[in-house]
Amino acid sequence: MKHIKKLALCAGMLLATQAALAAEHLPFYYDVGYTFGQIKAEGVSLNVGDINVGVGWLPVKWLGLEATGMFGVTSAEVGGVSLKIDSGYMVSVVPTLPLNDDWSLFAKVGYASASLKASDGYSTISGSDHDTAFGAGLQYTPSFGRYHLGGRLEW
Repeated sequence: MKHIKKLALCAGMLLATQAALAAEHLPFYYDVGYTFGQIKAEGVSLNVGDINVGVGWLPVKWLGLEATGMFGVTSAEVGGVSLKIDSGYMVSVVPTLPLNDDWSLFAKVGYASASLKASDGYSTISGSDHDTAFGAGLQYTPSFGRYHLGGRLEW
């Protein structure tokens, strides 16, 4: 299914807003966000969305490893058929370039898998696929004492 393959690629490239909270002395962090997505196949564009939750580990200051899970919350309709991201995940390497103490640029490359569900009200079908995923973004994480609370804009 072309839809699923494009969805897996989009998982790493979609615009996302995520909040991150991590202790300064701990190399771990987590994030929660909403992804606005678009599935394009055979001349049709469908807007969908998902909630995503991730955890990350910073073995060195400028390089992270992330695992993110996603759960579809909005669907799109075409020809009486509702299309929705059912669930998915992404595992990625995240190199970071600090611009100053609060701002940094980052990139992502990894592996993504997603399942898609289609329903016409009477029957439901689903499928899944996986592929390489990548993206880039800007991160703002100001310090509040020992903690960082911030946001991320990702494509």
